[in-house]
Amino acid sequence: MRKKSVGINAVLNVIKQCCAILFPIITFPYISRVLQTENYGKVNFGNSIITYVTLFAALGLTNYAIREGARIRNDKKAFQTFANQVFTINCITTLTAYLVFFLLIIFVPKLHSYWLLLLIQSISVILTTLGADWINSIYEDFLYITIRYIVVQIFSIIAMFIFVRTPDDYIVYAGIHVFANAGANISNFFHIRKYTHLRLTRKMNFKTHIKPMLMLFCNSLSVQLYINSDITLLGILMNDTVVGIYSAAVKIYNIMKQLLNAVIVVIIPRVSALLGENKLKEYNSLLEKVFHALISIIMPIIVGIFMLSYEIIALIGGESYASGHWALRILSIALCGAVFANFFNNAILVPNKKEKNFLIATLTAAIVNVVLNFAFIPLWGYVGAAITTVFAEFIVMFFGIYYSKGLYTFKICIKDILSCVVGCVFIGFVCVLVKSFFSNYFIIIAVSVLTAVICYSTTLIVMKNRLATTFLNTLKKKFQ
Repeated sequence: MRKKSVGINAVLNVIKQCCAILFPIITFPYISRVLQTENYGKVNFGNSIITYVTLFAALGLTNYAIREGARIRNDKKAFQTFANQVFTINCITTLTAYLVFFLLIIFVPKLHSYWLLLLIQSISVILTTLGADWINSIYEDFLYITIRYIVVQIFSIIAMFIFVRTPDDYIVYAGIHVFANAGANISNFFHIRKYTHLRLTRKMNFKTHIKPMLMLFCNSLSVQLYINSDITLLGILMNDTVVGIYSAAVKIYNIMKQLLNAVIVVIIPRVSALLGENKLKEYNSLLEKVFHALISIIMPIIVGIFMLSYEIIALIGGESYASGHWALRILSIALCGAVFANFFNNAILVPNKKEKNFLIATLTAAIVNVVLNFAFIPLWGYVGAAITTVFAEFIVMFFGIYYSKGLYTFKICIKDILSCVVGCVFIGFVCVLVKSFFSNYFIIIAVSVLTAVICYSTTLIVMKNRLATTFLNTLKKKFQ
């Protein structure tokens, strides 16, 4: 396989994640106002249930397949056997998950009124299985992934504006949302034939695959419990309106988290490949670059969201969602824990086959989050849910840092971090100053972001931040 640039892959994935920000910015102001808080809450409560069904259907397959498949991707025969076995297991787990899902709808009274919504949302489960997008990740086909995503999203946006016109259209919106997120897997089923032809097989090696997959599944389940349990328990303990308000804050939080995690996603196959080839110097160099890039990017984003939380929610969702700005402000702090938890766990522990350590981290966070949600949600509603998310994200991060000792050798540059801190102080001043001059939400955000970018970038350059210096040197070479 022709070696692909990590930098280009990162750019492509960032483009995809930028679109993941842009498209909700286009649609959410419309959807939130048309569906209103109650029906928007119903859709998100349904999504939280389907998330667990998807997890059981996947059974930790994606991370396992990417990790192991990347090691043998150049051996077509071995990869074909591996892919068929993994796909067969995925089909079995999907059918099992659907059976449990149907039983839940029948026997859990809380879900009776959501049955049609849940059935439509569950279509994404089988589409994800058939699409087998993990094959594209193994072969680092991020160009196709990016183009496919953009095309499908554009069609879904058009459909959304045409067919979602009243609050009662939340079922239609759910269907369009399924298509936007998983419908692309229909085309993917045919695209992946350039790499392999997936078939069901009887020649299985369950012992080899199931144990590590179950370990990763437990990790994923634990992660979803500490990430997703807040919305699920808000729906159970409170009402759809509260879920709707909180979901607006969570949506913005998740969008930013996805953007920040974009770089991590693209390096996982490369990290696994470098470890498999015992290229430890390149492995550590790659991790060091990504770590400092994340530091430089995440800090200003956290400060910006914290300072402009009210304006962001009010502009995107409308005044009826604005009370959720306190939740967004709290969740902005959780971004730091979430991103670096992902870095240490998925980019270091998992490629080094330390799933057990990852499991301990996520399981601890899940237990703490669920317990705190039961305690905090009745007291403080969605604010309590946001607080528990902060606890959970930082627990996973600290565990990841602890267990990653000895698995990397790169050094953290204090000077670079200090330059970011100084730059963030300027961002805080900028936001306060801009809000004192303007009242329009859009103008406040636009002027604050533009001015903050200039101030922050200048600070990094003046203080000779390595990321900024490298970027400037690259530009100079291109224009010479």
